[in-house]
Amino acid sequence: QVRPRLVEPAGGGQYRYSLLLAQTGEKKDKEFNGAIQLVAIVQRGKETVMMQFPAADDPATDQFRVSFRHFRRLEGTFKVAGDGRIQRVEARLVQDGVVKASQSVSL
Repeated sequence: QVRPRLVEPAGGGQYRYSLLLAQTGEKKDKEFNGAIQLVAIVQRGKETVMMQFPAADDPATDQFRVSFRHFRRLEGTFKVAGDGRIQRVEARLVQDGVVKASQSVSL
């Protein structure tokens, strides 16, 4: 499971997030090794765009890698360029290129 607990503006196009990651069911005793992925729906004037974090060329990709057994709280920031305003953020838990869980929150 992935639960976005908080996504809020931090100023200067920066947004702060807080996620709760948890394993449930029969796999809860195995170590999860994967990554989180954030997908933001951003309004820029009359245009709506989708932005993914980390981007393919993002040097900070390692900050999105996660490893946990039962649960983990994860906090961080991401930046939306320009005058974009976030409408919704989807948090995804990805392992070996497969989305294992996702949940979204509207701002």
